[in-house]
Amino acid sequence: MRQILLLLSLLSGITAFSQTGGPKAENGPVLPTGGIRGVIRTSDGGPAESVSIGIKGTSIATASDKTGKYEIRKIKPGIYTLIISFTGLVTKEVRVEVRADEFTTAPDVTLDENSRQLNEVVVSAARSRGGDYVAKMPLK
Repeated sequence: MRQILLLLSLLSGITAFSQTGGPKAENGPVLPTGGIRGVIRTSDGGPAESVSIGIKGTSIATASDKTGKYEIRKIKPGIYTLIISFTGLVTKEVRVEVRADEFTTAPDVTLDENSRQLNEVVVSAARSRGGDYVAKMPLK
């Protein structure tokens, strides 16, 4: 049993090292890729944390860190539209061109408050005058 586990762990390690990143041409070598990086800010100039940044028409997405910075790696060269969104802020779209083997720095984006989504919420409560208990239970 011990030998089988050792063999399986060695084989899985070999398989992991044989994997390569990035898109591949059909039955060919790994194609060159690039990346996108940028910074998201709020309307007051501060960093916008946890903002969603996605590439339109794909499932590729990331989120900004606590300094408002983001990075997307392993993207095929081409022209893309980034969709930058966060609840309560206006969604923006930015076009960027990705070149092989380099990072494209997207223009800094400032997100403004979305007044349509930010409506006032009023919370109110009342106490019923039925008593200080919900139900009576005998204590024995």
